[in-house]
Amino acid sequence: MEKKIIHDIEKRRFITTIDTHVAELIYERDELQRTLSFTHTFVPKALEGQGVGRALVQEAITYMRSEGYTMVPVCPFVIAYAKKNIKTLEDILPQDFER
Repeated sequence: MEKKIIHDIEKRRFITTIDTHVAELIYERDELQRTLSFTHTFVPKALEGQGVGRALVQEAITYMRSEGYTMVPVCPFVIAYAKKNIKTLEDILPQDFER
C-alpha cells in the first residue's frame, strides 16, 4: 500500500489519508534553534501495524535533513523510533538526547 504523505507547513504536521483514515505527525518549529519538536503522533486503529507512523517519521526526517533542522523527539512514538534508529539519526538528534 502506497502511503502518500503531505507536509502541511501551516498546520505544522505531516499527514496521510488511507481509505478515509487520517494519520498525522504534529510538530512545533523553533526557527531560532532550527529544531522541530515532534509532540504527537496519531494513527487510527484501522491503520495500526502497517508502518504508517514510521512512514510519517521518515518523511519528517527527510524534510529535517534537507532544511537543516535538529529533531527533538517529545511524543513516545518518536522517542521510541529515535532510540531504535539512533545510529542513522545521530546527525539530526540533539547532543543531550538520551541514548
